[in-house]
Amino acid sequence: MVPLALASGPAAGNGALPDAQNVLTPGDRPLEIIIPTNFGVVLSHDAGATWLWTCEQDANALGWNYQIGLSPRHRVFTVANKALAYSDDSTCGWRVAGGSVTGLEISDAWVDRALPDRVLAIGVRCCDGDNHIYAAFESADGGTTFGAPRYVAASGDTLTGIESSVSDPAIIYMTMSVGATAYRPTLARSADGGGSWQLNDLTASLGKGNVRLMAVDPRNADKVFLLWNDPINGQSVAATENKGATATIRWQPTADGEVIKAFIDMDADSGTLLLATDAQGVAALHLSRDGGKTFEPVAHPPHIRGFSQRGATIYAATDNFADGYALATSTDGGSTWRPLMSYDHVQAIAGCVKATCQSMCVAQVPTLWSADVCSADPSIVSKAGAASAGCAIAGAGDGYPQQAVAGRATLLKIFGQLPFQTLPLLSAWWLLVIVRRRQRTIR
Repeated sequence: MVPLALASGPAAGNGALPDAQNVLTPGDRPLEIIIPTNFGVVLSHDAGATWLWTCEQDANALGWNYQIGLSPRHRVFTVANKALAYSDDSTCGWRVAGGSVTGLEISDAWVDRALPDRVLAIGVRCCDGDNHIYAAFESADGGTTFGAPRYVAASGDTLTGIESSVSDPAIIYMTMSVGATAYRPTLARSADGGGSWQLNDLTASLGKGNVRLMAVDPRNADKVFLLWNDPINGQSVAATENKGATATIRWQPTADGEVIKAFIDMDADSGTLLLATDAQGVAALHLSRDGGKTFEPVAHPPHIRGFSQRGATIYAATDNFADGYALATSTDGGSTWRPLMSYDHVQAIAGCVKATCQSMCVAQVPTLWSADVCSADPSIVSKAGAASAGCAIAGAGDGYPQQAVAGRATLLKIFGQLPFQTLPLLSAWWLLVIVRRRQRTIR
């Protein structure tokens, strides 16, 4: 599974504006919304009436590929510091997965959507000559520990993604690049939970290049969407509907530098997909009504970083500075979007990490929120939010200009339009963030 907003590599807060990575909305917790960012996690336990923040800590510093597991644990996972970290208390504290992945570099992880406590991961160890050795691992205890490898790649082969099928959890797919210099795109498939694997060379279908997993169709275990990258056309969407025997290109970029940022197969409506892209800062959204065979453009979309769906509502993590908001929702299949939250809606540090995160909070005041956020009592804020949750749901997005709803933000929060005098503040802020992260690493 590819965190598409990070398809070019893990994102980090250092040297960049604060930005969202994706959004998590567990189906059996209808009031919970979790937004991983490159400066920590923003979350709400009352459907957006109040928002709290937890800063990055040692175990999840520079984390990416955030996911949430099934009941009863509801563990939140991230790949950080070359390891798989997890939290059992709404990102207050973090632990690192152990067992056979200890000491390996985790390059991808998949939290099972059908089997509670199953987590799949790709680990890398060095070295066979100049080659790293890739292997796939499985955890049956929610990522606490991992057992013996389920697959070990040949020397020179690279594993780029792993994901199981929701409709048939025994089926697992892995994307691979076979050969240190051959770059043969390959889709590996297991029908017995990783006990045995069939490798399907897609070179005849796609040519030579890099292939990664986007998604296994939630209704059809034989259909897989792939992120295809070749040196001529850049990033494209490919799909196989025959268990990986062949693949075809379904979407190609139409603008220079257009890259894929997010993808969702809306399981509540068969065959309806959304693909978010960005071409050098210009956002685009593509809608498919036929299972990905064709795509049509959606007018005036926000800059989408990641999708989630709960019931009939689609959530999108967006660019707080370009759009004027960091979270939007759609109830019409992605055709129109309504803002739900911007970073200045955060009201307090979560109580469980208030002491730990206070200095980091103060450093973020110039561009994210007011100074009183860092000293606010989270228990009082949460009680006030719970009392007004009904109003917040009904009026989500109130207070935003209509231009922002269409994705054409007029708020002067765009980095390029900030007054020149504020740029040194931004530089100083991120310098402080980098220094503090390095201090934590040294300790």
